[in-house]
Amino acid sequence: MYRIYKKQIYSRPSGKMKTKWFYWYRDPITNKQITKTCRNCNTKREAEMYIASLPPVSLLLTATIKEVAEFMYVPGSPHMERREQFGKTTSVKTILDGRNYVNLIIEKWGHLKITEIKTFQIQNYLLSLEKSGSWKNRYQGIFSEIFEEAGWYGIQVAKPSFTRFKRNTVKQTVLSTEEINSFFVRENFSSEMCYVLFLTCLSGGLRLGEVRALQVRQFLYDKQILIIDGFLNQDGSKRNDFNKKGTEDDPKHRVVLIPENVTNILLYYISENNLQMNDYIFTYTDKPLRQEYCQKEFKRALKKAGIKTENRKLSIHALRYTYVTRTRRLLDSSTTMLMTGHTDLKMTDYYTRFELEETIKQLEPVKG
Repeated sequence: MYRIYKKQIYSRPSGKMKTKWFYWYRDPITNKQITKTCRNCNTKREAEMYIASLPPVSLLLTATIKEVAEFMYVPGSPHMERREQFGKTTSVKTILDGRNYVNLIIEKWGHLKITEIKTFQIQNYLLSLEKSGSWKNRYQGIFSEIFEEAGWYGIQVAKPSFTRFKRNTVKQTVLSTEEINSFFVRENFSSEMCYVLFLTCLSGGLRLGEVRALQVRQFLYDKQILIIDGFLNQDGSKRNDFNKKGTEDDPKHRVVLIPENVTNILLYYISENNLQMNDYIFTYTDKPLRQEYCQKEFKRALKKAGIKTENRKLSIHALRYTYVTRTRRLLDSSTTMLMTGHTDLKMTDYYTRFELEETIKQLEPVKG
């Protein structure tokens, strides 16, 4: 049984005493008294509701993996509410992906007590599967989240320390100069828009979600610069105002230079289509492009250009990969990192809006 009580605690930031709510129970094994905080509770009613959501003390010994994970990645669940408050991704894609792995784990391990399962059991099982290293690492990652979830129910269990599997992902193809020239022929594309879109991808090293989210206001034509400050989700229904790996608090915006001829092409396209400052540059029926649409257009252009795709990883991201690879041949690594949004050569983004003006100044000499 859990019991609540309140206590006056000195708050250092405010310099005042603050009331905090706690609960305690006796460990069913050691008989020791365990005291914990009622998280985010300011009233007795909130504290009572908090302990009411906890599992019975007896469950701390017998809780199965299914009982802990049953409502993980379920919309409206306490697990999803915590993810949102902690600033973790709550997109539909993330929910579906996470829930899929949770279901697989419950199906295989759900009947076992979470306090009894061992790391070697999980990894031996994964070693027997014909799955990619990335898939196995994601499976382990979700399993770790289940152990973290157990802590929210007062279940004392050590989080497993997994050895990561080697990723056997095929690297993106770098397009040759000959292939680039063959690809960027206007007749290979179904529209001027697609031609300009993929040309912008290559010239600025943009990700697909970033170029689809591109608005006129981000194009500083007089400086030959694009300010990358967000991306679109797959179906184009939502624009996030931060870049990959970023958050609303730390958006990781960045600045990229584009060549003069591409600047002129992009400016002409915007002018011809009478686009306004807050308009999306690339649209279909007045809506941002869907990811699937762009992928089909890319494959179509590759085929028309006669570019071989057998035994090669050749997606739209190959344009960004080609940009990064070719830029590093011409410029020092620090300048390349500024233009691609990487904190290091492992391609981790880092930009914030506060640094944009200074970054523009740093990139000015590169144009000359």
